[in-house]
Amino acid sequence: MFKSSKVRAAVVALGLALGAVGAAQAAAYINTGDITISLDYYDSGTVGYSGTCSGALACDTAAGQVAGSTPGAGVGYGGAFTDTQGIFRINSITNVVTSQVLYSSIFDTYLLTGIFSGLVDVDVSFASAIISTRSQGGALKIWSNTKNASNDLTALSSGGPGVDGTKDLTSFLFSNGAGTISGGTLWLSALFSESVIVDGSTPHATFQSTWDTGSSGSGSSSGFLDIDTAAGGAGVGWFALDTMQDTLGNKHDLYFSNSFNVVARGTTPAEQWNIRNNTGEVVGNAVPEPGSLALAALALVGAGVAARRRNRI
Repeated sequence: MFKSSKVRAAVVALGLALGAVGAAQAAAYINTGDITISLDYYDSGTVGYSGTCSGALACDTAAGQVAGSTPGAGVGYGGAFTDTQGIFRINSITNVVTSQVLYSSIFDTYLLTGIFSGLVDVDVSFASAIISTRSQGGALKIWSNTKNASNDLTALSSGGPGVDGTKDLTSFLFSNGAGTISGGTLWLSALFSESVIVDGSTPHATFQSTWDTGSSGSGSSSGFLDIDTAAGGAGVGWFALDTMQDTLGNKHDLYFSNSFNVVARGTTPAEQWNIRNNTGEVVGNAVPEPGSLALAALALVGAGVAARRRNRI
């Protein structure tokens, strides 16, 4: 009986301590965190759906692709097997709790740039002029690159996302002349993780987008990410794992969201980016400071002292 009471007291005290730690560090609920990554990007996506569809092959057909084509072939423009892909530049990384700027593309001596790709549309629905898509798969990678004029995102994007010897977004390769998105040192790699319910109660989609096919052309998209710790990179140590949570309570590492405008795709390579005016952010939580961990340890010590005092009584 004594041991059981002692254990219960320790658990309660530790729970209270960890609650205090969480409050001090703006603990995540579903998609909020204390670290915000702000980014700009160019995106090439499949948008010309003629009707509802379910499954990659059916959605290819609804988008005007040949029935039975490779799943997720979509529009191509940077490689097959994907309906959404793009390049981005990180503008800043900020701890919104402490207001500390952890990275700035203006003041730091290096640039953080990245590629996202591999998102395959598997469900498309319509509500008047609003189209909603849900996708499977997908990943993103971020590199630390040398800062120079050639690495300006607008300059890099000017050639469009077409495939050549130096560009293939599905292979996470993108260079343009002297500039590069993927040629530096890998900083972080992450996979979009299943968190979106398409039907029933099982989350088997990783990404969702909604946009207005009317005059505004505006839209938004979102998805959770799990960090590929095995791939390594300096950015891995910046984030606590499993602190994001989807609507079913499943844990994830990061949460991506963005807003955009859909524009008509042109015929020249420079016009093949059909998602414009793009801004987005990735949020996560910082790895707990040593002081926070010490607080939890002190709670356990305090629990033991309290249990011993009760035992004497």
